[in-house]
Amino acid sequence: MKKDNLNMEICIIDDSHTMRLITSKVCKLILPGIPIQTFASVDEALDYFNENDSKRRILFVDLEMPEKTGWDFLNVYQPRPKDVVYILSSSDKESQMHKAKKYPFVSDFLIKPLTAQTFRAIASTQL
Repeated sequence: MKKDNLNMEICIIDDSHTMRLITSKVCKLILPGIPIQTFASVDEALDYFNENDSKRRILFVDLEMPEKTGWDFLNVYQPRPKDVVYILSSSDKESQMHKAKKYPFVSDFLIKPLTAQTFRAIASTQL
């Protein structure tokens, strides 16, 4: 593991406990030494980010959540230069994919569940 990867974390924002668990397990399988933070809501994630801004982040953001959605998160999130944001959605609607591309800091739109193959490709470009 590269030295700068020690100052990195993976953040998963998804209201589904099952999806948070699956995504966490896939990430741990590929990058066992990287800390993983999981959040069941947008507000929970934003509170954490406001208090903890020292680590580089790979974020996986679900779109459809109660109260505040992934879109709400994208509208207020202030990404730092080394942060990487991925939409991780169960929707394959073209309209949502096009909308996600309007956010310059969103790297890609992925369909749930996150697979080891997909995360391995992400890890190889981000590390």
